[in-house]
Amino acid sequence: MTVLPRLAATLTTLTLSLLFAGCTTAPEPTPTPTPEPTFTEEEAFALAEETFRAFHREQQKINFRDPKQFERLRPFTTHTRFLAEKKSLTNAFARGETLVGTPEIVWFRLHEMISSTELTARVCEDITDVDVIDEAGNSIVTAERPDLFASYLTFTYENNAFKISDSRAVKDPEC
Repeated sequence: MTVLPRLAATLTTLTLSLLFAGCTTAPEPTPTPTPEPTFTEEEAFALAEETFRAFHREQQKINFRDPKQFERLRPFTTHTRFLAEKKSLTNAFARGETLVGTPEIVWFRLHEMISSTELTARVCEDITDVDVIDEAGNSIVTAERPDLFASYLTFTYENNAFKISDSRAVKDPEC
């Protein structure tokens, strides 16, 4: 093999190597894990209470005859909790029910700090002036309903905020 064909073969190999080198991808950098935020019990509780009070205010603004307004609750709840809230409100809307009156928060208390990003709380609300009206304009609230209503709430830190991830009615002797 003379010099010219050897040079041509070397250049062809080099050219192909350079072409294929451009086609390979560099290895993906190892993602740096986002550190879990750390909150003191007081900080976490204050943020959770702020979330609940904002949720409570938005809930009072909802026109239950307009299901699009249920979206107002999304920023204060996890996705799963939002879907549960929306289903409950949609069912009430389908039955023709309307919420009248405003519950008043009597107290909001930390129950348990599970981690720096999850906690549970209890809330007591005065629902004396709250009524649920059917399509005919009649109250569907029984006379036996107590004036105070207690809930057990779970808050989870998600998307840079504490959000309501669970809510259920409970009996609380202090409420």
